[in-house]
Amino acid sequence: MKVFTCTGFDGHYPVGTAAVIVDESAEAALQQLNDSLVAKGLVGDATIDMIVPVKTRTRACTILLDGNY
Repeated sequence: MKVFTCTGFDGHYPVGTAAVIVDESAEAALQQLNDSLVAKGLVGDATIDMIVPVKTRTRACTILLDGNY
């Protein structure tokens, strides 16, 4: 399994959005994300160019959204 991030898809409000997806490929991660967004009543408009693989060999922490506008 691989880890991907995605930002910039349409959310409930016009503020930042972010997701972390674990799947076999970027294409599968995109499908899983859009399916999950639609299940929440959202558009599900993420595109493949928004899917970014997480490449690391060491421990790391990335804050996706800290709640500060």
